Amino acid sequence: MKLIKNLILGLLIFFNFIGCFGGGVKLKSTYNDKNELKNDILNALHTQYGIEFEVQKPQNGQVDSTFIKGKEYGFIDYLVPKEYIDLKEQWLYIYRTVCDNIGTFDTQAHVYMFEKQLRTDVDEILTNIGIKYDILNFRGMDRDIHKWSTRDSYDYYKTTKDYETWIFIKLDKSTDEKDYPKVILPMLKKIYSALEPAYNPPVLFYVDEYERTVYTGNTDKPMRQVLKNCILIWIDLSKYKNIMEWTELKIGINPLASKWIGYVKGDTIPMEELE
Repeated sequence: MKLIKNLILGLLIFFNFIGCFGGGVKLKSTYNDKNELKNDILNALHTQYGIEFEVQKPQNGQVDSTFIKGKEYGFIDYLVPKEYIDLKEQWLYIYRTVCDNIGTFDTQAHVYMFEKQLRTDVDEILTNIGIKYDILNFRGMDRDIHKWSTRDSYDYYKTTKDYETWIFIKLDKSTDEKDYPKVILPMLKKIYSALEPAYNPPVLFYVDEYERTVYTGNTDKPMRQVLKNCILIWIDLSKYKNIMEWTELKIGINPLASKWIGYVKGDTIPMEELE
């Protein structure tokens, strides 16, 4: 009896493996070759979304894909549409993907099916309301590969919380820091009125360089720190319902250096410099 239960359990797990890959992709019960597992993952996404992806190449000190072989196999990395794999623009199109032997196959890559339509619509809306942005990025949420396919419509996709529209706006460095909330609040209200709830927009305001004084643990002597591509204010508008009632006091400055912005802009300057 115990043997029969174990056999049934084994079959259920095996078919769960097959299910996580979708389409006609066949999944082996054991993977001892990284490329074989990688190719099955890429084939599954192509079958589901009609798009060819590649695994992001390690850059700037990044480690290669997490890969566990054998019966307890797993994969975690970022996928990039094949057309962008060798271009700096790939940083706008990187999608986290996780697959393992317990049936998980979650990916952010579904957003790329609708990315061009989203970009066209949002760009037109922001232009019409007089908002100039520096970077527009669409990020898919981690979802099971089966949730979306080429059969789904753009109009329906827009009604979900399965993606976010990240709007990066560069602030004028000559503006006094204390005046940033006064500059930013009218823009936030315009964007909120135009894009929420349909486009789920986090808005990130940043400067090319941000200087501040820091103290190290070894000395009381103050040091000058320069943060490159520094995000000062990051507000996810989709999480609020009362933005139109906000005052400038609601907006706080929290400097955060971003390598990602530097990669998108082709900036190879180190994230932080101390003098």
